[in-house]
Amino acid sequence: MKNKVIVFKEYMLHTSERFVLDQAQNIKNFDVTLMGLNKLKYIPFDDMKVVCLDAFSKLQIILYKLLGFSPKLVSLIKNENPDILHIHMGGDAARFTAIRNKFNIPVIATFHGTDATTSDYWKKKSNLIYHRQYPGKRQNIIKDIDHFIAVSEYVKKAMIKQGYPEQKITVNYMGIDIDFFSKSNIQVKREKIVVFVGRLVKIKGCEYLIQAMSHVKKVVPDSKLVIIGDGQEASSLKELSNKNNVNAEFLGVQKKEIIKEYLQKASVFCCPSITMDSGGAEGLGIVFLEAQAMGVPVVSFLSGGIPEAVLNNKTGFLYSEKDIIGLSTGIITLLTNNILWKEFSINCKKHINLNFDIKKQTLLLEDIYKQLISDYKKNPL
Repeated sequence: MKNKVIVFKEYMLHTSERFVLDQAQNIKNFDVTLMGLNKLKYIPFDDMKVVCLDAFSKLQIILYKLLGFSPKLVSLIKNENPDILHIHMGGDAARFTAIRNKFNIPVIATFHGTDATTSDYWKKKSNLIYHRQYPGKRQNIIKDIDHFIAVSEYVKKAMIKQGYPEQKITVNYMGIDIDFFSKSNIQVKREKIVVFVGRLVKIKGCEYLIQAMSHVKKVVPDSKLVIIGDGQEASSLKELSNKNNVNAEFLGVQKKEIIKEYLQKASVFCCPSITMDSGGAEGLGIVFLEAQAMGVPVVSFLSGGIPEAVLNNKTGFLYSEKDIIGLSTGIITLLTNNILWKEFSINCKKHINLNFDIKKQTLLLEDIYKQLISDYKKNPL
């Protein structure tokens, strides 16, 4: 009989958080239940078991968010009889500590990026209670959560800086579905297309890409920018694109099958994420991995965990943050130097196959689960 894991995320799940589902679907040696407060409708869960509090009591969601109190949530978790509980996001872990003592099982939490890198100063200034509560609960997180996973060395260092004990942190890259992204029955000719995939928010740096493309078009006039994603910056980015006469197509949020189609045609992937004044930064960048799995070199900034996802001068070019000229130079080089592009493309596939295969990475995660369960039985709460 298999052990059971509950994968917990308060909002199950936003479009940009599909990686949580992808990882859960690749857990093979545990029975998996996805659990949260609200079941969202952005992502199909296929045949995964999903249990969310909103199907039973919206009042208890409010109580849990404000006071950390929800007998029904405790009951739902106990009814599943899990051997381990895995929380995604530091903020979700902070709130969970209020009911941690109700369960005599190990609890693990994955930190993905801004949950580890955003400064306490900015969290305390936030309009969201969720963020303001976090710094005051950090000691509870450290005490009550048995182990932490960082999605990159960069995130691990940020966690240590915030006071998390190094011995309780393991780096485990999320990984991607290499079979889906690397295999295709259709041979598509590469075009002079630069693809951006991500939320249209400041941290993703799309404005710097649009400005860079205004330089690119002078050297590569038939170049085109395809922007996939949506967010609060969408209108201003469209205006910036028009102002700079950039040949850009805004496609909004798209399914992974459509993203794959564009990556098959693209010659460059570019998501020039930046570090915000708050400290928020890219933890790793799943879409960087997906592009490289399809042999698409990357041009971006030396920001956050991106240098772990992209090998500078091997699978792409990385420049100092906000270096528009550097960004445009890298894009032009890959659009005009076919020999170098082929070399980088081969390196991309090798790099992803070796380091970011979701099947391999999830097996490593399962090993962490097994060790924690074993250790916990020797020293229960």
